Amino acid sequence: MGNMELWDGFKETPPSVTKAFQKGGGFKGKAIDPMYVIESLTRKFGPVGTGWGWEITGEDYVTGAPFKKGEGNTIIHKIKLHIWYQGDKPERCFTGEQFGLTTFVGEYASGPFTDEEHAKKSVTDAVGKCAVQLGIAADVHMGLHDDCKYVNDLKEKEKGGATPKSPKDTSKAGVDDIALGGGYDEPKNTDNLISDGQRKRLYAIAKKYDWKPTAVSSLLAKHGFESSTDVTWQKYKDICDELEHGMEGI
Repeated sequence: MGNMELWDGFKETPPSVTKAFQKGGGFKGKAIDPMYVIESLTRKFGPVGTGWGWEITGEDYVTGAPFKKGEGNTIIHKIKLHIWYQGDKPERCFTGEQFGLTTFVGEYASGPFTDEEHAKKSVTDAVGKCAVQLGIAADVHMGLHDDCKYVNDLKEKEKGGATPKSPKDTSKAGVDDIALGGGYDEPKNTDNLISDGQRKRLYAIAKKYDWKPTAVSSLLAKHGFESSTDVTWQKYKDICDELEHGMEGI
């Protein structure tokens, strides 16, 4: 296997598996669908556990900044792992180790929260970082997806079949893939509750990113709602953002 064979095979990323995000402090970027990472490695090496996988080498919980309201501190879950894969030799090959980080205990405007999905998210974060070392989504990390012409060329390749593309699965469609309506600018109801369109939109996002029903219920509860029928316009966008930024579907 040549030095650049894996890198060259992995480096181009279909625009359809990227999503823009913005974090606190104004940091912007593009997230890569974690299932695309799994698919790419499986396509090259075989199923997880047979042709490739990962090994966790460390785990810890780190105390962070104190809450702005009330007592307590943010707690960060930290995991360390590397990916192994079967190359063209009998022995396993390994990436360098990377850390995955997720807020386990944190604070929303409505109060503190505990994320029961934190371990899965940390693993997903670390696996994605290790995969970059093999070249997966290299063009995104190199800033090439900021070039409109480059992205348009990739879209044309997707349409022409040069880049493998799975059949459209509407059961996991996101807000950009299905016509549910319910955008942020829909006229407000007089009672400040979101519409049926917005509720469908919330659950479409949750399904796309593999949120379990119990996790969605917990997220709503953190914002003070018993169910989606209670969600108000004031909290709607925040909940959507939290669901979308949870692209940790391993």
